[in-house]
Amino acid sequence: MVFGVLYTENLKFYTRTRRFQVILPVLSLLSALEPALIISGVIPKPADVYSFTQQALAQFSLYVLLVCAVLAGDAISRDFSREGYFTLTQPVRRSEIMLARFLSAFTAALIVLVVIVAIGVGFSEYMYHTVVPNIIEITLIGLLYAASITAFVMMFSSLSKSPALSIVTAILILIVAMPIVSSIVEFLSRVEPWFLITYASNVITNLAGQTYPPHLVTEKLGSRTVYVYSPGVLEGVLIMVGYLVLSGLAAWVVYIRRELR
Repeated sequence: MVFGVLYTENLKFYTRTRRFQVILPVLSLLSALEPALIISGVIPKPADVYSFTQQALAQFSLYVLLVCAVLAGDAISRDFSREGYFTLTQPVRRSEIMLARFLSAFTAALIVLVVIVAIGVGFSEYMYHTVVPNIIEITLIGLLYAASITAFVMMFSSLSKSPALSIVTAILILIVAMPIVSSIVEFLSRVEPWFLITYASNVITNLAGQTYPPHLVTEKLGSRTVYVYSPGVLEGVLIMVGYLVLSGLAAWVVYIRRELR
């Protein structure tokens, strides 16, 4: 009963924020922009549904990072600001509060992401009269990816007192730092960046192709050999599950132990 109230009230909080009310229509319009330009003849139509879907999913992975970081970035940190004097003094276990915050933030992000997926599927049906065969698998892994990113963002939120700072930190790490680290690791050290969740997200795009790419491809760049890795489906799923579990546990440990000051 108490958990249901916590979840419902937190979900209302997220859906009523200006962040949610701005990001939903903006990302919906951006998702529809390229297909609309294709239909109107402004840009060329991709050769087949596979190419079209891969282009759309490349943006989807970025949208997941942005949506989850913006919506869940202050999920815990606001409890250690002035708001916490009301929330954390109530006779409710912190673990319940945190789980309700996680599920409500994930649900709010899910609303945005489902709309984006629906737009892509709709345009795919309109232009090609079909969707890629792996669309269900892609959607399920996309949901797992969103849950993992939400947990990862909440881990940073648990370490910060400032809601704004926790949101900005999450965005910088996920959208700027991780892709840079991945590129440097592959280019300089020839090491597979399996420890980065942004690397695991390549599974989503790869599943949309007619054939799944090999795990390793080498390319010559002048005198240097560049190693380009692609995660296998099971590998990508395990990385996402690892981030979900470890980030969730880390956030929980910090949240239940941290004192309100």
